[in-house]
Amino acid sequence: MGSPVGDTTSLVHWGVATLALAGQTESGDLHLVAPVPHGVLVAVVDGLGHGEEAGAAARVAVQTLEEFADEPPSRWCSGAMRRSRAHAGSS
Repeated sequence: MGSPVGDTTSLVHWGVATLALAGQTESGDLHLVAPVPHGVLVAVVDGLGHGEEAGAAARVAVQTLEEFADEPPSRWCSGAMRRSRAHAGSS
């Protein structure tokens, strides 16, 4: 890997739009943009299904990604998948 990046604020310009399915109060689609030692972690999370269950699974995945952000990508995926299995699926 390269050397650590000092100022990550200018690495990525991003935006996001989300909308819950009609009749639902929550979407299972979330995102994460977080600085990491060698750049920026950008993640799109899709909690399978709809509504609150999908939202809960997506939140577990995002929380796990935040926790493991400084780890190798294999840890992000294995940790997120393991924790989200207790909820509606996420990918």
